[in-house]
Order: sequence, then structure tokens, then C-alpha cells
Amino acid sequence: MSSAAHKRAAAQFTVRDLNSLGRDVPGHWIRAGDHDGLAMEGRFQLRDAPTGISVHATDLRELDDFEVTFDVPAGVKLLIQLDGETRCRFGPRDVLVSAANGPVAELFVLPKPTTVLRSARAGGRVRKVLLTIPAAWFDRLSDRLDFAQLVAMAEQAGQCRWSPSPALREEAARLVALQQGNGLASALEQDRIALTLIQDGIAMLESLCAGLPQRSCDADRLDKAQNYIETHLHPELSTAEIAQAVGASPRVLERLFRRLTGQTIGQYRRNLGLARAQIALARDHVSVAEAARIAGYGNPSSFSAAFHRAYQKTPSDMRSAGVCAAHTGDLP
Repeated sequence: MSSAAHKRAAAQFTVRDLNSLGRDVPGHWIRAGDHDGLAMEGRFQLRDAPTGISVHATDLRELDDFEVTFDVPAGVKLLIQLDGETRCRFGPRDVLVSAANGPVAELFVLPKPTTVLRSARAGGRVRKVLLTIPAAWFDRLSDRLDFAQLVAMAEQAGQCRWSPSPALREEAARLVALQQGNGLASALEQDRIALTLIQDGIAMLESLCAGLPQRSCDADRLDKAQNYIETHLHPELSTAEIAQAVGASPRVLERLFRRLTGQTIGQYRRNLGLARAQIALARDHVSVAEAARIAGYGNPSSFSAAFHRAYQKTPSDMRSAGVCAAHTGDLP
């Protein structure tokens, strides 16, 4: 859906209007009883910024009880609630963000695609800004902080909710007020404010994690990656597959392996496979072809060459030595 299709000026919105908008968004639907009466009155904007950030600015009165369900990809959502409340469910997690005691902000890190259920209650006024940043945005933009690190930080910190500073409240209110602007200057100003708000949200998450043991996050991710390799060792196993399984980028996971194990992912896979093959040859007396399969090699010749470099013996010699040891009782 184009940016123009997202924009809405001050208006009244029926359930039918909202369903019409929702048809352009995969996995999106709105329900408000069994009628097509007024659902909301006011202004809102959904806009995809050139920076790759989705901006949702709202200043509305909710005139009916209704629910909105939509699918969101992995990424980050930053909510600045200026007035009213937002009730939603991220998968199994129920969330209530209320500005009853003043504006409040909350950062949500979604490690995988999630179905979101948003509930509205008649009579409420909602003034808020919701920014959505896809996971790839972080990996593409920065070498210092990628999405996998954000996921680990969010798991450590738990809830990331805070009272925004007066300056940030003013910026969020300005973003809501700017939503009717159609010029280039207005679009650039919206992008500037969105980036400022995101910067504040990530800084808050970092501050929450500042006193927590960072290595435990890295060690946990390393354990997950090693466990995945151990249970999925096969010739086609790639770094990209392992990284996807543990919620990290291939680049970050490779750096993690080098730092904590002194090996590349490829070296770890190879050493693990060869160690398994050595045991299978010496103790279980498997064939060379079967040992190659156990080690995660598709080609027995490549396996034999790698095995000889690692153990200074051919697989056949290792198998023969194991058979002799078994006969003399030297193997447990």
C-alpha cells in the first residue's frame, strides 16, 4: 500500500472504512459488533518513511468497541502514549499502556513474526505515536547494534517502559500534529522525529541492561547455536540457517563464535563432526561412508582427507585400530 493510501485527515471512520483499509494489509481485520456504525472520529496516519520506519500517528475518539487483528514481522515497536490507553495482545502476552498518570513510552522487541490483537473501548480518546522498525533495519544500519543483540537485551531487561522526558513528549505531540503535512519539509521533519524517538527508546533499553552480565546473553546464544548444530549436522547446514534458528544475523553469530570459542562456525562444525566420526569408527566400527554421513560430509573422499588432517590417520586405520582395541578389551 502506498504512503498516500495510508494518510487520513480529520474525519469520521466507520467499521466499513476500517475494514476497507485493512484489506490492504495482509492478516488485518477489524470487528465492531455486527453493524457498520461509526467506530472512530478524529485523525490518524499510517506512513512508510523513506528510512524504512513505519509511522502511525493517532488523535482519535473511539466511538465503539472493536478489535483489530494484524500480523507483524519480527522487529521493534515503539509506542508513545500521550493520552488514553492502548490495549493489545502480542501472541500470548496481554499489554495495557495507559497515560492516566501522564505520557508513557514502551519498547517492544518481537523476535519473530507475531499476531497482534488491538482492542478499543467506546468513549476513549487516544493520542499516540507508534513506530515500527523491521529487524533488517538494524542489521543494515549498524555494525555496533544489530537486531539479535536487541532481542537478547530485551530478554534480559523484561519490560521496557518509561516516562518520556518533556522534550520527547513534545516531539511525539509534534509528530501527531504534523500528520496532515504533505510537503517534503513535513515528511523530513516526521522522519527526524521518528529517529529521535527510536534513539531514546534504544538508549533506555541499553540503560536497563547496563548493570546486567552481558556475557550471559552471548553465552546463552552460543549454547543455542551449538545445540542446533549438534542436532542438525548435515552437509547442507549453513551459517545462515543456524543464525536464523537462534535469532541472530550470520555476521554477529560468526563474531560470537570467534570471540567465545576461538573458532569459526565452520571450524566448530567440522571438529564436532570429525569427533563424532572418530568415536563411531573406533567404537561402533561403522563404514567410512557412514562415518562421513555422521560427520556431516556429503563426499566420503572429502571426509577422509579432513579426517586424516585432524587425526593423522585415515578413517580406515581408525576403524581397524578400534576393532583391535575392542578385541583386546582396551575400549570401554
